[in-house]
Amino acid sequence: MVFTYWKDSKKFKEAIEIQDYETYSSLIEAQELSPVEYNFFATTEIYYKNQKHKAKVFPNSRVELSDGNKILNLICNKDSCSKPFLWGFATKSTIKANPKLSYIYNYNYKKYLRDKNSQVVRNKIAVKVYFNNQYLDDTSYIIRFVDKAAPLKNAIQEYLNGLAVEEKNLGFESNNFGNNSFTVKIEDNIAKINFTANDLTTDLRSSQQIIDFNQSIRMTAEQFNTVDSTEICVNNSYNYQITFFDNEEPVECPF
Repeated sequence: MVFTYWKDSKKFKEAIEIQDYETYSSLIEAQELSPVEYNFFATTEIYYKNQKHKAKVFPNSRVELSDGNKILNLICNKDSCSKPFLWGFATKSTIKANPKLSYIYNYNYKKYLRDKNSQVVRNKIAVKVYFNNQYLDDTSYIIRFVDKAAPLKNAIQEYLNGLAVEEKNLGFESNNFGNNSFTVKIEDNIAKINFTANDLTTDLRSSQQIIDFNQSIRMTAEQFNTVDSTEICVNNSYNYQITFFDNEEPVECPF
């Protein structure tokens, strides 16, 4: 395996030019390569600012330093420090353009699906719950096991429950904007869902977030044979997409 060869070669120990690295306070902001980040690294010791640190060296150009009290994340974004690594640091703009990185996300996702599809949970059924994933295609989903009674309601509740660490590491993101409860019914093969969101001032960031949320809910609902289409209200407003950002008068939810 290429990672084992890289680790065993130990070439990174003498090749790291730590002075050429950049500091990142937030790895989420930096868009780390999650499937490999948490599962594989090599260890060594590095002097940084005249102090010895224990170092975790990751194959995607990141070094994590610890002096025993605090952790410092350093990223190599220059050619001068890139030699010890398998690839450059993953960002939103580079991840899809790099076949090697895209392959890793898809490989891990396929393995996740194989593992889930091989599971059987007594008195439960497997449902698809759709979340955004910039590294995979638009039809990507996670699998949850829910009670056989009311599978539509249970699937939507799983979306509101959010993502597990394993699912976040696969690149999935939630666009929920504070919705924490809902009612749902099916009439004439239409899923009618009315969400309640508590605090839009802190949880709602952009109109795109609403678009992505709607798409995830619709795809989750319309996987069921009893649902042909989906209508959504939020806080009893039918035109919530407009009222939240353009201050238009809300149209009362008709269901």
